[in-house]
Amino acid sequence: MESQSLSKYNSIEIDGRRLYYKGFCEVSEVGTYYWTEFYETTEIIKYRKWFFFGPVLTKEVPKVLFTIFEDCNNPLRDREWWSEAIRKKLSIESRKIEIDSGKLI
Repeated sequence: MESQSLSKYNSIEIDGRRLYYKGFCEVSEVGTYYWTEFYETTEIIKYRKWFFFGPVLTKEVPKVLFTIFEDCNNPLRDREWWSEAIRKKLSIESRKIEIDSGKLI
């Protein structure tokens, strides 16, 4: 089994939760796009080695908790901006869990 441990990602602790993150960049003919993915756990996926054929392989990959469409290395975004953006995304995620469990109010 191939593993992608979260220990090789950058980490922060916010509101008692340990989050891992990684910044991405994609360049196209339209422009350059930056985003940062945040993870808390990993998940195991299964796939075939050659699309439909071959042995079934398993791989441990980070499970994306949420994404912020901003470069984590952008010097124009300070700590307060990131703290507010992450807390907002975390509150949205906890609200989604409440809604899934049937709690409207």
